[in-house]
Amino acid sequence: ERSKVEAAKNAARELDRASIVVAELFCREGKNLDMLFGLLATNQPISDFYTRYNALKCLNSLLLIHSHAIQQHVLGSPTAVAKLMDLLGSDEIMEVERNESLLLLVGLCKDTME
Repeated sequence: ERSKVEAAKNAARELDRASIVVAELFCREGKNLDMLFGLLATNQPISDFYTRYNALKCLNSLLLIHSHAIQQHVLGSPTAVAKLMDLLGSDEIMEVERNESLLLLVGLCKDTME
């Protein structure tokens, strides 16, 4: 019984390490983050609740794992903050999207002087 618990803990640690590696590889390419922020636009043909919500969840997850890269990208991107603010000001989004947007905005401002 104890060995099963240890095996499960080891598997979880390996999964955590793999998640960190995948997040770092994803964040290395600025175009990946541009794509995610692009999915937040409410005026795009593919823009719907599920697209925006999952893009926000992905950005929030990446922010937890690799916050410095996300913050640097947002500071260097001329449209990332604008898309996030447009989303917050839109009448077309649901409350859960607004909440995820606010969590992302707070996370982006955390531990940064700019």
